[in-house]
Amino acid sequence: GSVYSREVLRKKNPRVGILSIGTEDSKGNELTLEAFKLCKKMDLNCIGNGEGHDLFKDRVDVVVCDGFVGNILLKFGESIPEFFKEKFKAFAARSVTNKLSALVARNGMRTVMKELDYQEHGGVPLLGVKGVSIIGHGRSTPKAIKNMVYRAEEMVRQQVSTLIQNTMLGYSQL
Repeated sequence: GSVYSREVLRKKNPRVGILSIGTEDSKGNELTLEAFKLCKKMDLNCIGNGEGHDLFKDRVDVVVCDGFVGNILLKFGESIPEFFKEKFKAFAARSVTNKLSALVARNGMRTVMKELDYQEHGGVPLLGVKGVSIIGHGRSTPKAIKNMVYRAEEMVRQQVSTLIQNTMLGYSQL
C-alpha cells in the first residue's frame, strides 16, 4: 500500500496506519496486534493504530486492514455521497429559503460530490498479486471501468508490481 501510494498517488512519504479499535499499541484483535508489530519493524512511515474516525481527518494515507473489513469500509464510504445528495435534496424541498440556500451551495456541492464519487476512481488495486489487478463493483458504470483501466495503465507504467515485489523481498526475514 505504501509503494502504491507513493508511486501512483504521488504521496512523498505515505503515512501507514493499522485500522483498529483504539490508538493505543495494546488495542485490537490478534491480527491487528501482529500487523502493528510488523508495521513498526518495517521501513515505513508507520503512524501506529488508527480508528474509523481518523480516515477522514488526513491522519493516514494507507489503511491496513483485512479484506473483510476493507470491503465493508469501502462500500460504506461509497454510500456517503449518495446519502448527502439525498439529504441535500430533502433540505432544499422543505422551504423556499432552503431552496435558495441550496442553489447558492450547488456548485461547491457538485465539486465535493465529484471528488467522492467512486466512478471517478474506478476501482481499487488488489495489491500483493503478481501483475496488476484492479477490482470494482458489479454495478460499475462505463465511466468507472474506464477509470479502472486508466489506473491499471498508470500502475503498469510506474512498475508498481515490480516495486512491491522488490520492497517485500527486503522484508522476507520478518
